[in-house]
Amino acid sequence: DNEIARYNQEIDRLPLTLSALETRRDGLIRGRDIQQSRISPVRKLPVEILGDIFALCAHFPERDEKEQLSAHRRRNKVTSITPSLPILSISQTCGLWRKLCLSRPELWTDIRVHF
Repeated sequence: DNEIARYNQEIDRLPLTLSALETRRDGLIRGRDIQQSRISPVRKLPVEILGDIFALCAHFPERDEKEQLSAHRRRNKVTSITPSLPILSISQTCGLWRKLCLSRPELWTDIRVHF
């Protein structure tokens, strides 16, 4: 009976140990991801060039928009109103990109709505 009790205690302790190990692992993964993002080649680009790249991207329709427009043209009837803001997706990537996007008003001047 003592041996069974020891096994039961060990079994009861294992979920706590597992949880602690998962927490440590998740912390290591977050740390690794942060380090990798810091050495990413895109971070070496001057913000002026990055802003110019964003300006080019801001004027290309997103894939979903192209598909919706094609479907709209095939059906030739109104199904929804779809604003096109690729720069919105770009600005949600990270804090640096958001700050850069918000500092360039020309990125927000072309808002297309398709009927």
